[in-house]
Amino acid sequence: MPHLALVSMALLGLATSAPIAEASPRVRPTVIEDIRVTPVDSGTNPGTFAYRIHAKLLLGANACEARGVHVKLVTREANGLLEVVPVKTAPRDGSRVCAQTFQPLYQEVDMVARGLSSHAADVVVRNIDHLGTRTSLSKLSAAADRGKIDAPDTPE
Repeated sequence: MPHLALVSMALLGLATSAPIAEASPRVRPTVIEDIRVTPVDSGTNPGTFAYRIHAKLLLGANACEARGVHVKLVTREANGLLEVVPVKTAPRDGSRVCAQTFQPLYQEVDMVARGLSSHAADVVVRNIDHLGTRTSLSKLSAAADRGKIDAPDTPE
């Protein structure tokens, strides 16, 4: 939630006050360059699953674009699926001008996805290799067992 600053409109000759949003960071999707999914102990409940997800996420196309950018994996529910989505948070810096060179920078992140075993097939990872793809978590785990990750399941 952005921080809000209240400005007294009485100073401006008005009788009310209005919130003014401070510059907040932009949150946008990013791309997973490389991903490893491994099953881990889900705890004492046999009806649950847990997967450790280790991913290399794109910070920016070059050092200038990557400056001040933070990346992470987040989960969200959409259309009955649990989605693992890579996002990047970039500062609102409209005055920055970057060269159009392509020397991408990446950052590695980890997370554990947990849920009921009956819903394990309903977990997908978004944006592997390029924006708009969805790949099931169980397919990624099976691919890790084989030592190979196939192409993403579906483009959007």
